[in-house]
Amino acid sequence: MSKLLASAVIPAVWAVGLAAPAQADGSYIAIAGSDSTHSVETTSGGTLASLDHVEEYAVSHCAARRGATDCRILAEGQGGCVALSDDGHSFVGAWGATRSAAGAAAVAKVGVAGAIVDIARCAGDPGLTASPGGSSFWATQ
Repeated sequence: MSKLLASAVIPAVWAVGLAAPAQADGSYIAIAGSDSTHSVETTSGGTLASLDHVEEYAVSHCAARRGATDCRILAEGQGGCVALSDDGHSFVGAWGATRSAAGAAAVAKVGVAGAIVDIARCAGDPGLTASPGGSSFWATQ
């Protein structure tokens, strides 16, 4: 009986590990966007960065891209993913534990049939990897 139980539990634990949410050691992720210039910035902070600092960094880099004055935080969270959609007039963002959850939440916020996910980024994505030298911020996209 114990062999049967062990052979059933190990695959179940392995399968749960594959479905784990995208996390990056407790770091925050934020996406900022400008409706006027369509500038977007995703920032993920290292473990030393606070949510306020990650949001400020995302907004300032969004503005620097095209001189936008209307950059705002669209979504943020601890680890996980952020996604962006568009309702035809403005950007709509959402956070989720996984890429698909963030995308579904952003599309749901749009509330229009046929809405799609324009951008989805997760903590730990290529381009959002820790910079050498132990910076408290990760790269932005």
